[in-house]
Amino acid sequence: MTQKRALTWCKTNQPPIPYFEVSAKDGINVNEAFETIARNALAHSESFGNEAGDIYGDGVDDAVTLSQYKSQTDGCQC
Repeated sequence: MTQKRALTWCKTNQPPIPYFEVSAKDGINVNEAFETIARNALAHSESFGNEAGDIYGDGVDDAVTLSQYKSQTDGCQC
């Protein structure tokens, strides 16, 4: 897929979807993309009256603290 086509697709969705070029191999923009998606999902969930950690609206706190899983090394965490 071309960059132009991907950008157009992202912009024409409602609401618009953030566009990121990422590389897990090189560790480029992976965290930024994931964090943006997670923040948007939480904001979307909250807009429907769910608590911040209750993503599925089932009364269970689904929040995960990612900082406890961060590795001490750079690059791919797989």
